[in-house]
Amino acid sequence: MVVLWAFALALAAGLAAASPPNIVLIFADDLGYGDLGSYGHPSSTTPYLDQLAAGGLRFTDFYVPVSLCTPSRAALLTGRLPVRMGMYPGVLEPGSRGGLPLEEVTLAEVLAARGYLTGMAGQALGLPILTAGGGQQDKRVSEDAGHVLVAFRPETMRMSHGGCSGLLRCGKGTTFEGGVREPAVAFWPGHIAPGVTHELASSLDLLPTLAALAGAPLPNVTLDGVDLSPLLLGTGKSPRQTLFFYPASPDEIRGIFAVRSGKYKAHFFTQGSAHSDTTADPACHAASPLTAHEPPLLFDLSQDPGENYNLLGYAAQVTPEVLQAAKQLELLKAQFDAAMTFSPSQMARGEDPALQVCCRPGCSPWPSCCHCPEPQP
Repeated sequence: MVVLWAFALALAAGLAAASPPNIVLIFADDLGYGDLGSYGHPSSTTPYLDQLAAGGLRFTDFYVPVSLCTPSRAALLTGRLPVRMGMYPGVLEPGSRGGLPLEEVTLAEVLAARGYLTGMAGQALGLPILTAGGGQQDKRVSEDAGHVLVAFRPETMRMSHGGCSGLLRCGKGTTFEGGVREPAVAFWPGHIAPGVTHELASSLDLLPTLAALAGAPLPNVTLDGVDLSPLLLGTGKSPRQTLFFYPASPDEIRGIFAVRSGKYKAHFFTQGSAHSDTTADPACHAASPLTAHEPPLLFDLSQDPGENYNLLGYAAQVTPEVLQAAKQLELLKAQFDAAMTFSPSQMARGEDPALQVCCRPGCSPWPSCCHCPEPQP
């Protein structure tokens, strides 16, 4: 899943220190990096999102930690890597016994400490509405646009089922760029200058960034996200220098599959996915097995965002800088894996059909008869 998301952070003008902004997080499932006009699609019509991009700060290097829906959503809600809370392997199902552990602190709970009321509408995450100071909740952006922060973030690209990764390699279910890099725009007239940034950012950063902008205290837990407000407000750069990527089914033995530091990205393991079967590259397909790379595949994403040219595969390109980058990424992986502790898998708790929400209680055959009717227009 997360193959590609589009995440747009839209903040409106007029934020006062004593009056935090209302926040609207709009979440779109399976939207690709190449699906928006503002990200280069030649014919896709996305005028409202493109308008945000034209007037805001557009991110070219915004990521999710896992290219699958359950773990990536958990990361957005908590600012923590999914393995820390047992959100692996794969995804939660309607009848899953497991779920997000109750001890995890979500973005809504963080903002509630600042006086926010929270709401949610739509499929899955839909449109969370976080209203400051007990104000009215509304599914529309308030006419008082100077006091509303809107965040739009597509979740992942699903190739023929929902999206295109553009020039990036592979898609949903993989740790290649097409699986983990997403569109993102920050819009706040008078506070965020329009433009394009190549600074690194992640969905993990949403919780600490919004907490900082709202003046809310952070939870007393290990966070993997960082505060991007200095970058948004033009007072500094992104504090994020590295990104770590897990596969859909991670384990503590192999650890992270890929690491990005600065412009370089190393793949220590790769594996295809059925979600990316419609791409032309056979390395993306489900038939492409789990493969260890020693030395790792190494790419300079500033010159090769499509990950086409392995720098360690061409003798003429193995410069001292490239060798140093490879060693640094290997060290980062070793240190990160050694420090990470996996929580017990929530998916391993299995399923119970009785837990599935049913619009037709007592129907048969269970649970296939439980499908809810489509809403009428």
